[in-house]
Order: sequence, then C-alpha cells, then structure tokens
Amino acid sequence: GGIYWNNGSSNVPDIAIDSSGKVHVVWHDYTSGVWGADIEIMYVSYTEATGWSNISVISDGYSSIYWNDGYSYVPSITIDKNDSIHVVWSDSTAGVWGLGTDYEIMYTKYSNVSGWSNATVISDGYAGVYWNDARSTYPKIKTDSSGGVHVVWQDESDGVWGTDIEIMYVSYTEALGWSNITLISDGFSGIYWNDGESEEPSIVVDSNDIVHVVWQDNTPGVWGGDYEIMYSTLGAAGWSFPKVISDGYMGVYWNIDDSKYPSINVDGLGNPHVVWSDHTDGVWGIDREIMYTKYSEETGWTLSKVISDGFMEAYWNTGDSNYPSIAYGNEEMHIVWRDTTDGVWGTDYEIMYSNVSVDLNPTSFTLSTNAGSPDSDGVFDLVWTESGGAYNYSAYNHSSYISVINSSVTLIQDGLTIPSLIQTGYTNGTYYIVIEAVNEFGSVLSNCVSIEVQLPYVPQVLQTPSGFSIPFGNYYLVISLLGIIYLIVHIRRKL
Repeated sequence: GGIYWNNGSSNVPDIAIDSSGKVHVVWHDYTSGVWGADIEIMYVSYTEATGWSNISVISDGYSSIYWNDGYSYVPSITIDKNDSIHVVWSDSTAGVWGLGTDYEIMYTKYSNVSGWSNATVISDGYAGVYWNDARSTYPKIKTDSSGGVHVVWQDESDGVWGTDIEIMYVSYTEALGWSNITLISDGFSGIYWNDGESEEPSIVVDSNDIVHVVWQDNTPGVWGGDYEIMYSTLGAAGWSFPKVISDGYMGVYWNIDDSKYPSINVDGLGNPHVVWSDHTDGVWGIDREIMYTKYSEETGWTLSKVISDGFMEAYWNTGDSNYPSIAYGNEEMHIVWRDTTDGVWGTDYEIMYSNVSVDLNPTSFTLSTNAGSPDSDGVFDLVWTESGGAYNYSAYNHSSYISVINSSVTLIQDGLTIPSLIQTGYTNGTYYIVIEAVNEFGSVLSNCVSIEVQLPYVPQVLQTPSGFSIPFGNYYLVISLLGIIYLIVHIRRKL
C-alpha cells in the first residue's frame, strides 16, 4: 500500500464477479516494466476480507519469460461455473501467426489449481494452419453453464465473404479444445450478401446455453445504407440469419442514421435486451441518444425506444450519449453510458444511468373445452394456448367462478407441461375450471370456463323373487342396454 508505480495510461477496463462475490478487473496499460515498454493486459481482484490485490500482468511473463512485445489491448473478462477466470484481448505481437500488423485474439485462463496460463492465439492456427492475415480486434467472451467458452470479435481478413470486416466466432470445451473459426455475420446457407463493415460485437449466453450476438453493420438493405444493429443466435440448428433489430419494426424503416456500439444481455427468462447509441433525429433532438429494444417469443423484437432522454416527456439531454453497457439484476435491466450533456456537473463527459423494469411473469393465455352444453357424459378435454415464460401449469375447479387461487378451490392436477388435460368422472352439476401458468417469478390465470354436466337418466333393472316377473321387464332391460351402449359410443367419440 502507498506505492505509486503505475505511470502510464490505464484504459478500457472490464469487470466480472464470481460466485463468492469476489470482484475481478482487467484493462490495458501503457506502464513500462520488466515486460517492456509495450501495452499489456493487467489484472486485479477485490474481496471484502482482503481488499484489493496487487496488480498482475497477464498478457506476458508466463514462467518469467517475457515474449509479448506487441500491443495487448481491449480485454474482455468472464467467470465460469467453477469460478475460473477467462480473459481475451487483441494483440499485435508477431509470431508464427504473422507479423505485428496482423493483430490476433489472445486468450488466458486462471484457475486456483494452476494459476494463469500462457497466452494462446485463438483467432488463427486451427489445426496448424495460419490463414488469418489481417487484424482481429474488439473481442468479447462469455461462458455457458457447462464451462464452455464463447468468443466473438471483428476481423479484417479477406475470404469468400469479401474484403469487408466480418464478425467471427470460436468456442472451447474441455473435450474438444478450441474450435475452428465460424463467420456469423455473413454466409448463411452459403450465401454471401453482407458487404459492409460488421463491427463492435457484444455477446451473451442465456441459461439454456443459447448464444446471442449483436453488432453494428453498414451493409445496405431495405433499411438504408446507415449503420444498423444486427443480431444472430446460436442454437441447436446453428447460427441464425442476421436480423436488423434497430429498424424495420412492423415493416416501417424510420431509423435513417447510424446505430452503433451495441450491448446485449438477457433477463431471467433468457430473453435478450439490447441497447446502442443512435444518431437518428426525433422529438429528442439531433444529438445521439441511447436506444433500447427487447425480444420475446410472444412479441418478437419491440419497437426501439429512447431511454437517455424524454423522461415524463421532457427532453433535456442535448449532448451525445455513447458507449452504453447493459446488465440484468432484480428483474430490471440496468444501463450506463457516457454523455456530453451539460448540467450542474459542468461541461465535461459524465457517466449516466437508467433502468428498465422487466415483467417476468408468465404471459396471458386462453383456456377452452369441448364439453357439451350441457355435457351429457362427464368426459371432456381442457385445452389452452401456451403462456410465454411458463415452466408448468396447474388445473383447478370450484362450484363458483374462480378469480384467485386460494384454499377454497380444488386442485385437479399440477406440474403439467403439455397444454391439454382429459377430464372424466364428472357427475351432475356446474363446474368452474381455470388453468394457472407458473414460473419462478410468479403466475397468471387463464379465463375461467363453466361446464354444466347433465347425465341422462338410466332406469335400474329390479331384482324379483323367484317365480315372479315384472310386467314388460324385458322392454326395460332393452332400453337400459341401449342407454349404456349410447354412453359408451358417445364417450369414445369424444376421446
């Protein structure tokens, strides 16, 4: 403590928190040392018990060998399920992968067992083939629930996709190691249509291990020739076709200026939320503003809205709002950005904050039935539309209208995952039935349906003493049998 040795510029920090609450920070630093006078990636951590640790250089000096003499800059950090630390950055150090003008993406990992690993090039050299001969920059990294690593960056290497900048992706698993590079901003189904600059990627992995990526792109299209925010996702079927999400809502293309610097995160249900800086003019003025959109299966992508200005219809933010970052916590999306708007704080750059509430309750849905009116056999189906975000469903009935689930209603069945249920054995009466959609954040009820059951009268065959007979007894027997046959046929038809 009290020793001030860092006399170079420290820039572009990134932060992550592990499962114990320990804080981990990385940045690139111009301070000279035993590692040389080049830019290096530095790391520091914090705990409540010990405070801040000493700074470590993690881009050079593995086993006290200082080989990294290029510029290491713009790091990204993430923590996996085992609290191991993963860091990537862009590096101009020359090697078998190319000269110093060929920036590559480098990676290092820290575990409590082995400490920091040596830096590894992951943007070139797959299977010993070095083909990536241009700049690979601005990497972002995330891990999934099994500890797999996912990295994206922008790349200037030429290929079948053309000579433009594209977004590239690699992944790592313990079983397979690092994958080959995949181009995700172009070449869907072998068609290369993206001839603009694809830059500034942002990545997130949801709780179902689906990878979501956004970036800025100036490829011309029906949206115009301005920069737009594009989105792609990696699921079981591979990468999806890139979609413009900053323009074209309901087929209307109104965003006519540049949309840049996107940041993406997901809520508790895995729905992606995206923010970016936008230069499109509007009631908010001609300055850059922070725009926001979100996605759900029920609504698709929502119309972009400005969140950096216009609170209570008051437009006071007249400076440029840039470089947003979005995080999720406590059922809210939290957004920060840099802003040049003047105020009591002066005329300098300031960091501003806003939040957006997220409704994670299951969405509304509709219950229907094929019961007769009245129902003549006490057998019917309950069928309902799916509720977005629901984990499972419960069915209830009661003798009167159900508006809330309490101790007076009867549970028919819970833990249902298929939106249908066959009901049998109902006797004469009127029954009110609802379905409850449930997830960890709350629940919602369907509409309440009423079903009246009126079973047909079936006369009983009387037993008589030996030697006695009932007049027309055979006729009663025939009528009873016909009634039973009718019920059996009717029930089978409904099932």
